[in-house]
Amino acid sequence: MLLFFGFFITLGTAVNASAIVEVINKDLSITGTGAGGLVIFPVLGVLAYAGLFYLIKSKFHRTSK
Repeated sequence: MLLFFGFFITLGTAVNASAIVEVINKDLSITGTGAGGLVIFPVLGVLAYAGLFYLIKSKFHRTSK
């Protein structure tokens, strides 16, 4: 399961970083139909990070004895 989320974390981070660079450089490829990806991929990235943190949250909880 961690491999699955690791793949999507890596892919999502790369795609979102690329989109940020395109917005900063005012690239023409993000206009028109390409603008939909500026909404979809950040949402998918947040879902992937949330799923990963949900899976590993038990590793961060400390139990007091």
